[in-house]
Amino acid sequence: MIVLTVGTAAILFCVTLLIFLWEGARRARSGRPRTEFWDTIVFDNWTTQLVTICSAGIRVSMGFQIGLAAAAMAAVILETAGSRFCDTAMLSIQRASSSSAGPLDLLPTAWRHCLAGRVSGLLYFPILAFMVAIALVSTLTSTILLFDLEQGHISAPMATHLKAVGFDNSSMYPYSSIAYWKSRPLAHWRFAETRPGEMETELRTENAVDTGDVYRAMLPFDSATDRTTLEYYQGPAVVINQRTACFAPTFSNATVQWESGEGIAIPGLHLNATSIVENQTDFLGRRAVPSEPNFLTEVSSLTVRRNDTGVLRQLGVGISPDNTTGRGILDLQVHPGPDLWIDPDEEDRLQSAYLLLWVTLVEYSVIGGWSLAGGLMKNDITTMVTWSTHPEHAAVFQKILQQTGDPAQAVQALIFRIFQMLYYDWLPIFDPTHQVTTINTQEVLTPQKWTGFAVVMAIIAAHFAVTALTMVLFAKRTESSLLGNAWQAVSQMVSPETQDIIRAAGGEGMKDKEVEVLAKSAGRSREAYALSSGIHSGRTELRVRQI
Repeated sequence: MIVLTVGTAAILFCVTLLIFLWEGARRARSGRPRTEFWDTIVFDNWTTQLVTICSAGIRVSMGFQIGLAAAAMAAVILETAGSRFCDTAMLSIQRASSSSAGPLDLLPTAWRHCLAGRVSGLLYFPILAFMVAIALVSTLTSTILLFDLEQGHISAPMATHLKAVGFDNSSMYPYSSIAYWKSRPLAHWRFAETRPGEMETELRTENAVDTGDVYRAMLPFDSATDRTTLEYYQGPAVVINQRTACFAPTFSNATVQWESGEGIAIPGLHLNATSIVENQTDFLGRRAVPSEPNFLTEVSSLTVRRNDTGVLRQLGVGISPDNTTGRGILDLQVHPGPDLWIDPDEEDRLQSAYLLLWVTLVEYSVIGGWSLAGGLMKNDITTMVTWSTHPEHAAVFQKILQQTGDPAQAVQALIFRIFQMLYYDWLPIFDPTHQVTTINTQEVLTPQKWTGFAVVMAIIAAHFAVTALTMVLFAKRTESSLLGNAWQAVSQMVSPETQDIIRAAGGEGMKDKEVEVLAKSAGRSREAYALSSGIHSGRTELRVRQI
């Protein structure tokens, strides 16, 4: 009973742990919550160890129970159908061995019953054959289960840490040493976006194209892996409204007036920039993305790739802007009451915010440079060298303009990408730090399939069925067998019909094959021996039963 109860409890406990592990993996893949204990197992790299330990527990428990079932079958055979004299010692030993018995030794006896046409053989042989098969396959439970484990990305536990998320305008001077206009962006950075349904300023449609309000937030992470694996972000972030409108000029009696501007330089382009504010935001994403979009131009030849649309899709071109999952970006939720970095009443500090974007387009370098407004003076070096924008910027602008015919979208994408270059260039020196909460995906080893698990469960179910059937047969068809009792097994072997051969085998130290030859010479090979009560002695002993 101990082997049955403790073994069954151990198997069910191990199965429960495996179900917990497999079901937790399924919930993690679908983005549903799971327990902290499951996270501890998976993210502390205990998955393989847990599967191995559970497999060992199942295998050992099944081994003991199969041994007990084999001992029970030996008792059933001895008390019902009987066996050849040469097999009786083995069957008695199996009864005495209890949980360490082996069903493989019983198969020849059951097979001989089948060949003899006995109904008992047709029942006992399949049971023993199933026991042997289950015992063999159970040794592979760990391997079978490990076939279901694969590396995969799932959401890691929520983490809280300090991040520098933006500039400190009170001490920052709007200057950068990088010529963003002429430089290739280091990446096409992932971002968060929302497009509110209601706008404070109506959409301009008369003789104009207007993108409407498009709020975008930067992800304050230098590493591409941190950005691509990000699924959730809660905390302050730099949020800008990328609304862009382009108006077609109307000429009626037009007069062109030339203004020399500063000295003899061409005056700069007039730009209006919204003050950057720090908002409490949430970034929500259904899942991480494999990578950020590839570049549109080849570095070696500076030629435009024809079929790469990842950048355009990220910016909402060629796909519904509301399909943030397809675009590989995050959903942005801006909480009310943002904290302003700049007091709107402080005109001087407010002007510095306008310069953030403006300085990226204007370069006052001694050797000159190309920009929307450059110091183009007569006989200056900048008039002799053509400084064009980087092909990556031109490719983004041209592809959007050619596909949509919307200059507002093209300008919006171009300016936003340059603003991102500015942001990530200065990210390492950002001053304001805030506590943020993030969830990133992490590549871990988890169950990705149910095939191996189903096979192991089928093995366990078959084991329970065979063991239960064996115990029922033992309870109904035996009366004189006590499993695990050696002296009873030995004493029941001795009877008037067997004692002569037992003495001969013991006295001369015969081997099993020699005893078989002796039994055949004594005419015992045609006889079947089974346990029964002696008529004169009243004790249970081996007696001849004619086949």
